[in-house]
Amino acid sequence: MPATTTLKLPLELKERITPLAESAGKSPHAWMVEALEQQAVAAEKRHAFVAAALAAKAEVAETGLVYRA
Repeated sequence: MPATTTLKLPLELKERITPLAESAGKSPHAWMVEALEQQAVAAEKRHAFVAAALAAKAEVAETGLVYRA
């Protein structure tokens, strides 16, 4: 079920989004929802990457085991 939210955009940004959305065959709303989804996925991937790196760093600090280059 979609949740309603209000997003206030600077007029210049809204004016930039409209033709971009139209050229993609989407409404400005659909284009913005897609952009937000892409940013959420990217942020989640970055978070997972950093968490894995910190876990690897802790493992190396604990065991001292590393791969030879």
